Amino acid sequence: MSAVSTQLPPKPSAMTRVAGLAAAAVLLAALALMHPTTGNRAAAAATVYTSPTTYSTVVSTTFTLDLMADCGSHADAVSLVVSFDPRLLQAQSVTADSAFSVPLRKTIDNVQGKVYYDAGAPLECHPNNCPSGVVRVARLNLVTVGAAAGPTAVTIAGKIVWSGGYVFNGSGTGSAITIRLRGDVDVDCDVDLTDMMLVAQAWDKRTGEPGFVAAYDLDANGLIDILDVMNVAVHWGDVCVVP
Repeated sequence: MSAVSTQLPPKPSAMTRVAGLAAAAVLLAALALMHPTTGNRAAAAATVYTSPTTYSTVVSTTFTLDLMADCGSHADAVSLVVSFDPRLLQAQSVTADSAFSVPLRKTIDNVQGKVYYDAGAPLECHPNNCPSGVVRVARLNLVTVGAAAGPTAVTIAGKIVWSGGYVFNGSGTGSAITIRLRGDVDVDCDVDLTDMMLVAQAWDKRTGEPGFVAAYDLDANGLIDILDVMNVAVHWGDVCVVP
């Protein structure tokens, strides 16, 4: 009887193992978000929020909000929904931070004013090195496209998951963003003759001198001059999108 030859399959390379672990991490985190159990596995104080809570700026500038999570004792996945007024703000990008470094979903909808962001912690964080306490989940970059008479709200809601159960599921604390018009030094939601006259009356005033008003120094160079007047003139007739 002839001998039977048995050939073992080749061992996977280190790179193959790493790729497999990464794929498993994505799958497990996605399953945790889609099929969590109802039990609360961590501290009840867990929540999500944006930072800073207040911010003031002018039209046509970019700024960043930190998307934060208080994970309680442990967390291995997070799902966030950020909402904003698309007449005033547009989202440019959302970038993962190191705590939840495995992106699962990243969708920006500037028509509806929504950002959907899901992410998981690396698989190797289990069982004792997964995110805990307060962590930054991601950084959201926004651009101002319109002004309003009062602050506009950026809201956040989300889910925090640990080992298949919700740590948090609900609305968090958002930010109040004040956006004014460039050149609207009297902050009445239009750029007009009054703004021009106010700047002109402070002509040639420097920082620290009587009559200097920081709001009239539109280029923030410490001197109220022709550049500040031109800043008003360029935006003459602009009005708030949300009165």
